[in-house]
Amino acid sequence: MSKAVWTFVSPQKADPNVDPVQEEFFDQEDIRSNADALVRESIQNSLDARAGSAPVRVRFTFAPSERGIMPGVRDWYLAGFLDHLRAAVDSPANLPDLDKPIPFLLIEDFGTRGLGGDPGQTHDVVMGHTSESKDPHAFYYFWRNIGRGNKAGSDRGRWGLGKIVFPAASRCRCFFGLTIRATDQRCMLMGQAVLKTHQLVPGGLRFNPYAYFGIRDADNFTMPVEDAPSLQAFRKHFALARGGEPGLSIVIPHPAQDITVADIRMSVLHHYFWPILAGDLIVEVGDGVSSSTLNASTLGQVVKTHDPSIHGLVELARWALDPATKPIDLLLPNAHPKWERESVDVAALQSLIAQYNQMRPIAVRVPVTVRKSTSTAVDANSYFDVFLERLEGSVEPEQAFVRHGMTVSGVTSIRQGGVRGIVNIQDEPLAEFLGDAENVAHTKWEERTKRFKGHYDKGPLLLRFVKGSLKGLVSLLTEAPEEELVDALREFFFTNVSSVDGAKSGQGGKGKAARAGPPALPGDIPAKTPRGFTLSQVAGGFSILGRADAPLPTALEFEVAYARRKNPFGAYSPMDFDLTGEGFVVTVSNARVQYPSPNRVRVIPSALDFSVRVAGFDINRDIIVRERKAKDLEGDVGEQVEDDDQ
Repeated sequence: MSKAVWTFVSPQKADPNVDPVQEEFFDQEDIRSNADALVRESIQNSLDARAGSAPVRVRFTFAPSERGIMPGVRDWYLAGFLDHLRAAVDSPANLPDLDKPIPFLLIEDFGTRGLGGDPGQTHDVVMGHTSESKDPHAFYYFWRNIGRGNKAGSDRGRWGLGKIVFPAASRCRCFFGLTIRATDQRCMLMGQAVLKTHQLVPGGLRFNPYAYFGIRDADNFTMPVEDAPSLQAFRKHFALARGGEPGLSIVIPHPAQDITVADIRMSVLHHYFWPILAGDLIVEVGDGVSSSTLNASTLGQVVKTHDPSIHGLVELARWALDPATKPIDLLLPNAHPKWERESVDVAALQSLIAQYNQMRPIAVRVPVTVRKSTSTAVDANSYFDVFLERLEGSVEPEQAFVRHGMTVSGVTSIRQGGVRGIVNIQDEPLAEFLGDAENVAHTKWEERTKRFKGHYDKGPLLLRFVKGSLKGLVSLLTEAPEEELVDALREFFFTNVSSVDGAKSGQGGKGKAARAGPPALPGDIPAKTPRGFTLSQVAGGFSILGRADAPLPTALEFEVAYARRKNPFGAYSPMDFDLTGEGFVVTVSNARVQYPSPNRVRVIPSALDFSVRVAGFDINRDIIVRERKAKDLEGDVGEQVEDDDQ
């Protein structure tokens, strides 16, 4: 049999030095640790490779150093590699202790297809599915590509970068993978390392960051190990549970120090509670001596013991998944997707309000239409479900957005306390739409991703509608009585208060405050407090001008909404407008402008004669502008517009 070796290849003379940076894509605030990234990506890959209707089973097994890879066995798998590792690290302090038995983490999935396709494939072929395998090129895309993938549709992954978490989770910067394929029961073993461009000796040959473990041919191309004795030895050395079942087993030598049994279990609870409760996923986490199993029956108790903070969300998800829970259709047929009374079934809303005020959970099904931006595209009818419950007091809000079972942890909608909600997207057209909007780490939905921007008709509007669903539904359930709104609107700008009163008698159009004739231009309106600005209406927007007869303000902030019969600011949705989006023109002089949210503008003046002009609103609708109090001028800000005069 041929001996497996590590193969490092030297670049051509003209090739640049390139150090991989993909793992930095996972170093985000919404991914709390290496364990988070590892759990999210590995389970995501397993669920996408599901074979049949049986639950996918994933095992995370830690082998501490006392039961790790002994020095003699280590040389089977790391001979010829360690010199490259030492040469590539920035400092010897970053190296693990390689003279002692090497601890490792074993990740295995069952109930999956394994890595199908030709292991010798070196380039893309025409994509397509076969009856035997959903993805006939999985081996090629897993091992031979970085930053390139062929997942689509309802698949959770998109970017082809998920597997970078495996070497990133290793202090040795490498991993091994053994797969058995469902199509032909073929068993294959390979390894991969991701280091940096390096030299073994100063002035010597350069070596590329990427290296492979396997059978090297005359062209330095690595093929997987397939001889039975080597595969059996690998199973024994790393205590694989896999016998002949299809799937993938990953071995990570020297896992990072923040990857522990407790970290893995916590990450599974946070990111995959939905498919576990749905019976689609079973996860086992252990240290080779004892283990805990997370399934639909045990999850509640494990959450209570290890992370009570998400117990409420888990129980709401359990209620949502109960076959007896039937979501109510709230939006009217053919209505524009907006969270306002004119778009909803009033009788259904009143029933939901009663349930909500009785502290009972509610379930709402929201129909949407997805249309791609192609000449041959047709409307795809889809939907998502919202599950919501009111909590006692003003406790911190709890929320989760779930796409095909995976929690998209960086998406939030509500900030007010006393609310718990889950948005679940399972239907294929909308799941594909949102998958295309996800960032590399699958933690956020963004309008500017390369797979989303320009690919959907009115895509940003639909995306904002889904993202704002919890806030929009809460607003419908808690809107103030109309007579209170009229008094409140008297403090606001660009509202004909009498026309709001007139709305009660049926005057005006649908979706905005009624009025007789065109709105009057109010001209300069002095601030209610002695602040140094005037607020004026301009064509399609408003302007803020500094005053020479008042002190220079430190910072000003204004909130904008379209006029409605109900509270316009509570009813605002990003579907209405986004001040940072296309179509808005903001002209600034002697000031800086920031956007704390899509309908708020913050002005930081630098001179008394500062000015800010905002235009781009629908000229057929009245706008409301109010100044926010100084105590509210906290929180994050969005993109910033510098002084146009500078």
